[in-house]
Amino acid sequence: MSNEEMKEFTEASAEELAAEQVAEEEFEAERMATLSDVVAELGINDIEQGADLLAMSEDIGTMSAIVGLMSADDLERGLELARMAGELWAVSDVVALVDMPVLADLLESRGERLQQIAVDTIVRFSSSRALSEVMAETGAHVGERGEDELAEGVARTMAAAAMEAESETLADLEE
Repeated sequence: MSNEEMKEFTEASAEELAAEQVAEEEFEAERMATLSDVVAELGINDIEQGADLLAMSEDIGTMSAIVGLMSADDLERGLELARMAGELWAVSDVVALVDMPVLADLLESRGERLQQIAVDTIVRFSSSRALSEVMAETGAHVGERGEDELAEGVARTMAAAAMEAESETLADLEE
């Protein structure tokens, strides 16, 4: 091989190598741009999920407050029934003292039944109260997940922007 042939071969190889390198850089820039788009889409999805979870946690918190209010009303009603039951028992004892056994027994029976209803109502209050507390805890947990999703979305969006900038840098190097 002559010096001239060797020189032509070296120049051709260098040009071929440079063309391959440009092609690789173009490919890398395209991959980076595609990856940036995917990460940006995931970030937007995380932000949407976070917003939905935060809204859901507010709804759960509202429901918890309503259940808490309902249970407070149940407690008041239960105590009111217990007071009436006590009054019926007291009147039953007074009626028994004046020798009216049939009316005394009726009042005592009704007082006992009213007392059972009062206890059931107060027990229901306890259950509603516990449910309200569980709902409040669940709402707080869902809210935390929403905040986490929002943070992930923002992080992914920032990563996507950095990747897009890197893609543009690679594309600029090709030119």
